[in-house]
Amino acid sequence: MRWAQVLHTPQVVANGQAFDVSHLLGGEYTLMLGPDTDGRKAHVGISLCEGQLIISVLAEGLNPFGARPDHEEWYNRAHLAVLLNPEHDHATRWLYAVDDRGEVVREAHFACPGEELGDDAVQVLNAPADAQGEFAYLDDARFFARVSLPDQGLWHTC
Repeated sequence: MRWAQVLHTPQVVANGQAFDVSHLLGGEYTLMLGPDTDGRKAHVGISLCEGQLIISVLAEGLNPFGARPDHEEWYNRAHLAVLLNPEHDHATRWLYAVDDRGEVVREAHFACPGEELGDDAVQVLNAPADAQGEFAYLDDARFFARVSLPDQGLWHTC
């Protein structure tokens, strides 16, 4: 299942408390992705609490897609990935991800629009701040994942 939601604004509406599974199951969320033609959907909760930006996701409709992949690379496993552009320049990319083993990945790149990470002009930047992640299969059809990262460096103040 792959979804991408691009917010073309430097603003985000964030709740004051973190979304847990019960909130998302109860219909409390910031953003709904899907359902797609295969019935998959995701409830996304975005919150800002005590200096942490927290993205929580409940993904549903996975059971028709077979066994869970057992690959070494996080991007070939079930995962939640969050790509941020903290400089609002369309080129600075911070990637945070958590896979179904609970392993957290964080990377930073400078790549102009249209450039792929393997291109010569792309620069690897110092990794962004540490993040915490959690991932849990609720059953064969659903998982809950959360990435929590410091909000330092994400906001420009006037």
